[in-house]
Amino acid sequence: MSFHYDVCKPWAYGCAIIYLIDLCLRATKTRLITATVRPLRELGVTRVEIPEISSGWRAGQHVRLRVISSGMGLLGWSGMHPLTIALVADSQEGLVLICKKAGSWTNKVFDIASSGIGVGSDEKRVSVMVEGPYGTYSECLHESTFAATVPAAGGSGINLATLTTVQDLIRKSLRKQSHDKLVELIWTVQDPCITESVFYTRAPTGAFPFAEDFFRSPCLTLSPGRPKLILILQDTIDRLLVGRHTVVAF
Repeated sequence: MSFHYDVCKPWAYGCAIIYLIDLCLRATKTRLITATVRPLRELGVTRVEIPEISSGWRAGQHVRLRVISSGMGLLGWSGMHPLTIALVADSQEGLVLICKKAGSWTNKVFDIASSGIGVGSDEKRVSVMVEGPYGTYSECLHESTFAATVPAAGGSGINLATLTTVQDLIRKSLRKQSHDKLVELIWTVQDPCITESVFYTRAPTGAFPFAEDFFRSPCLTLSPGRPKLILILQDTIDRLLVGRHTVVAF
């Protein structure tokens, strides 16, 4: 439009200036660093670990990741995807991201991790660009007056802000900075091989096709079928009222 109508030129220049300022601001929040990527085949996700970055974010925030590798294809390296940070700040593991196979870009990242060339037989080190962090919803939980929290996640969603929020709630509670006294975490998956404290949905209703000693834990349960959220919420309220302030994962 600005090529044909002089009246549009100020608007085009204004947009260009805003865009350049945005690029400069993003550059100040971007780091070029080496990350370790490893495949978690049971979940169909790639775990991205950057120990050198261990602070600077809050629970629930995300970063934008660009993987610089020939395995991404001719132009694949130019793609940048938002990924939620899977651990709280100041963790010994540093910055951890979980990238689920859901498209061309994420499948290429998984293939790179599966190639196993580099550090070990099931991991690889690649150059990445990390931009951020951005966004959060954690303030409404940390500063709330709620006495109990029941977060629920499905599959790889356990890593998409859920774990970081729970970890941060526990840490805040220990520091007397949160009102939460009870956290009841619900995680549903399709295959019990992923972990040993879940509801696995691909099972006959009410069936438990394992030996009685297959799973033993004093505070975790393994249950077939979908979780009955209403009953779990009611049980959480009852336990809270009688003072059983424990942290239990289902």
